Amino acid sequence: MSFFPKDIPITEFDYLLPDEFVPKFPLQDRSASKILCYSKGKIIDNHFYNLPEILNDNQVLVFNNTKVVKARLFFQTKTKAKLEIFCLEPFEESFEHAMLHKGKSVWVCLVGNAQKWKGDEVVSIDFEHENKMLKFSASLTKNLGNERLVTFTWNDLSMSFSEILEYLGRIPLPTYFDRKDEASDSENYQTCYAQVEGSVAAPTAGLHFTQELIDNIHKKNITQLTLTLHVGLGTFMPVRTDSVKEHNMHAEQFFISLETLEKLIESKQNGKEIIAVGTTSCRTLESLYWLGFKIYKDKNVLPEALFIDQWEPYAYMDEVFDVITALKLLHQYMIEHTINSLNGRTQIIIVPGYRFKIINGLITNFHLPKSTLILLVSALIGADWKKVYNHALQNNYRFLSYGDSSILMA
Repeated sequence: MSFFPKDIPITEFDYLLPDEFVPKFPLQDRSASKILCYSKGKIIDNHFYNLPEILNDNQVLVFNNTKVVKARLFFQTKTKAKLEIFCLEPFEESFEHAMLHKGKSVWVCLVGNAQKWKGDEVVSIDFEHENKMLKFSASLTKNLGNERLVTFTWNDLSMSFSEILEYLGRIPLPTYFDRKDEASDSENYQTCYAQVEGSVAAPTAGLHFTQELIDNIHKKNITQLTLTLHVGLGTFMPVRTDSVKEHNMHAEQFFISLETLEKLIESKQNGKEIIAVGTTSCRTLESLYWLGFKIYKDKNVLPEALFIDQWEPYAYMDEVFDVITALKLLHQYMIEHTINSLNGRTQIIIVPGYRFKIINGLITNFHLPKSTLILLVSALIGADWKKVYNHALQNNYRFLSYGDSSILMA
């Protein structure tokens, strides 16, 4: 192996981000955001509503249609201490199954003010729903270190856990907003094409799209595909270690339908450029190649073992293996196992030195200093990431979740 990425010092991916560049609220018209267009070292400023003119019909957009759930729940102990329970992911099952549970559901959670929650105390919320007084309770099941295993129960078996969260939960805004969520955030912090519940953070690159804009892109005969990756908090976490090798990526669940995979294969065969809408779509698309490669290495791999480890791709980066062949192997595997929607997990971290297999471009917001997302951008456009970010700062672009956008072509 000619390159070993783990020793990259994170200080090389730092920059000064003044607070005034981070908006706490979005623009009223989300498509009015600015978009920085980068290709082959050149930068052009534009507006997001002009995206149909920026793109061409030899390009394919791939969206992540995950939906943010109201994952923050607030309780009070017997001593009046306030608890915030943040539902990260269901325990040992898929989001889809967990959200349908009635009466009981077990989740891995972050607990704010956890030291005030005694291990044997059940905390509860009494609430009215459809003219009935109901009780929703939480109990500590296990201490997992920074996280807690929490068992939720409720006494109305007609209500699913999804309905409980929608009724009692709060939208999980990023902490850097430093404000309470408002009713408008339930719509603003959600893409207009969100469909599949399961994320605890928004795929923010998609927040600039409106249905009108998507329709206009369709009129330009630009192919649009969708997949699902449920975004966890780890995606946006800054790297707090001196080098990348000590940073642990959270694994995330993704889905892709057989139909979408077939269209992706057809697009690659026809030489079309694949543009990921967001880093989550990018990580999913690149993981598809590595799943195909994994099947090539072991045709007997079980569906539940379709997982990409954080550093796994780098062990094989120097091997020459055709992209379309990898995708076709994955397609054949799905047919042989009668899988119409592939359920995989990925922990892939994309850092400088990574050679992209699927995507040719990326639509993305401007990210936190020293984050894995900056590393991904640098992997795509090299040292020019500094040029892009300096230009954005000098031209008053808005950063992070409710900020402006960029389209970066490799």
